[in-house]
Amino acid sequence: MDGIIYLINKDRRRARTTLLGPYFMQQVLNKKIDNNAQWEGDRLLVKTNWSSFDTVLTPLNVGNSHWVLVQIDLPAKMVRVYDSMRNGRTVASIKDLWERLPHLLRVITWRTEDDVASDLFPWEVVAVDGVPQQRGGGECGMMVLSFAEHLMLELPFIPGCEYENMATKRCEFANRLWMLK
Repeated sequence: MDGIIYLINKDRRRARTTLLGPYFMQQVLNKKIDNNAQWEGDRLLVKTNWSSFDTVLTPLNVGNSHWVLVQIDLPAKMVRVYDSMRNGRTVASIKDLWERLPHLLRVITWRTEDDVASDLFPWEVVAVDGVPQQRGGGECGMMVLSFAEHLMLELPFIPGCEYENMATKRCEFANRLWMLK
């Protein structure tokens, strides 16, 4: 997954958007909300130049069985969830994420001091409609990477992200990774 994330970031057209690996989200979810030392001691969070991004994309594993793409829109204080097996429960299951986001932003000082107080209120979380859906198990990770690529390249999801195209997409990513050598 990390190799494909590298490729997608390399080819992006959206300058103020980045795609982070699943490690980032796992680090955020592992932190206790009320433990400032734990947040401020995280080198990945503190050393990243967050002011250069308006949007952060990251894969998130839900329940150790399903991948979704999370889009964190910093200026809008909104989290969009792209779910290839939308069942209405995914947004509720990632409640921990949006409770931690304001604390993350405080530590990375994304906002000015005047905005800090308003950042501590919960963010809006939206399940995005019209996302291509998978018909079986096992393709959610590839679909998440396809969603991310299409968002970064400013392309429509259809036809490139449809379930039927995942075998081809997997081969395309493998070929691009092979060409890096």
